[in-house]
Amino acid sequence: MRRKWPGILLVQLEEHVAIARWNEKALLTADGTVFEPEVLPVMTDAPHLMGINNSAKSVLNHFTRLQAELVDLNMRVLSVAKSERGAWLVTLSAVSSAEEASPIKIELALGKQQLAARLARFKSLYHSALKARLNEIERVDLRYTNGVAVQWKPAAAVS
Repeated sequence: MRRKWPGILLVQLEEHVAIARWNEKALLTADGTVFEPEVLPVMTDAPHLMGINNSAKSVLNHFTRLQAELVDLNMRVLSVAKSERGAWLVTLSAVSSAEEASPIKIELALGKQQLAARLARFKSLYHSALKARLNEIERVDLRYTNGVAVQWKPAAAVS
C-alpha cells in the first residue's frame, strides 16, 4: 500500500495460489514463493514440503522430479524434507492392492548425494522384492553405497 499525494491511496493486491504446505506455518506457490496467511487453511491433499530458509524452490523442484519418477509405481509423494545438513527424507503414499482402500505410507531416506541413483535402486527393489509386501514396510534407507536397509512394521501393525 502506498500513499499518493494529495489524498489518494494506492493499494496493490497480490494473489497467491498455494500448491503445498511449507514448513509449519506457511504455504508455497507453483513458482516457489513462500507466503504466510493469517489463518493456515486445511489442505489435506496438498504435499508438505520442508526445508531451511531460501530452500523452497529447491525442495519444490525435487518434489516435482520425485513425483514424476514415482508415478509409474502408483505412488504419490506426501512430503519432502531437506534437513539443515542437506539430507533428503521423503514420505510416499501407495496402495498395495485393489482390495485395500487405505493408502500405505512409506518413508524413504535418500541422504545427500546420488539421489537419482538411489531412487533408481529403490524402483528396482520395489519391482523385485517390495511390491508384494508394501503394507509391511515402514522405512527404506537408501543412504548406503551398495544396498538398502528396510525397516519393517511391527507384526501387530501389519494385521
